[in-house]
Amino acid sequence: MLKEVFDDLGNADSGMLLVLDQMVQWLSNEATETLNLVDDNKLDEANRRIREARNNVLPARRAISKAMYDMRNLQSEFITISGID
Repeated sequence: MLKEVFDDLGNADSGMLLVLDQMVQWLSNEATETLNLVDDNKLDEANRRIREARNNVLPARRAISKAMYDMRNLQSEFITISGID
């Protein structure tokens, strides 16, 4: 049982790190493109890009929230199994 908890924790941790890595890469690219628009004084287009980015990042935000939820549940299971209060 304890091995299963650690395996699940490792899987949840890996999944969250993968999503975070993808999100960081995407945000970096978006930020660069948006700042280029600001530098070119294309503020309306930069604002549009920011609004679109908020919608595009929503699935990643949900995946991160789910991974965090899963990790908290695993933490609770570990505490229960270990007998630590």
